[in-house]
Amino acid sequence: AEADKQRSSAHQLAASEARYRAIFEGAAEAIMVTDADTRILQVNPAFCTITGYAAEDVIGRTPAMMSSGRHDAAFYDDMRARLAREGAWQGEVWNRRKSGDLYVQWMSITRIGTADAPEGYVCTFSDITQRKLNEERLHYLANHDPLTDLPNRTLLMERLSAALNRAHRQGK
Repeated sequence: AEADKQRSSAHQLAASEARYRAIFEGAAEAIMVTDADTRILQVNPAFCTITGYAAEDVIGRTPAMMSSGRHDAAFYDDMRARLAREGAWQGEVWNRRKSGDLYVQWMSITRIGTADAPEGYVCTFSDITQRKLNEERLHYLANHDPLTDLPNRTLLMERLSAALNRAHRQGK
């Protein structure tokens, strides 16, 4: 009976490991696992596809190696503070691919372990660069005349409203 329990436990563990591998390897989102000091322990194939880095390029290093330089220290301080306080953070982050190209990603980070004793972090992200470009293009088209390429009435009203609000706040 004890041998059957051990076989059953071993089978369940193997099945759990297989499920984890399938999720980790097959996810469309990039997955990066770090230790408590944010040294990269593991990345999935989507991470390599999005960033251009092979796993060997990044394991043992910190994600700072991909930094775009577009975020200031306060941005990262806020990220760390929220991770320490809430155990999770998400938002847009500009990073740099291995090729040097900048791109924007939607990132979610979750702490593993407790606030007092973090064991590491799991970070997932997807490349939203094309989505951002499409949003900017739609905004431009909505606010400019297609024939003359000049700002249209919508943009004028938006800017006028902002200027009036600013003047009102400043008492001018």
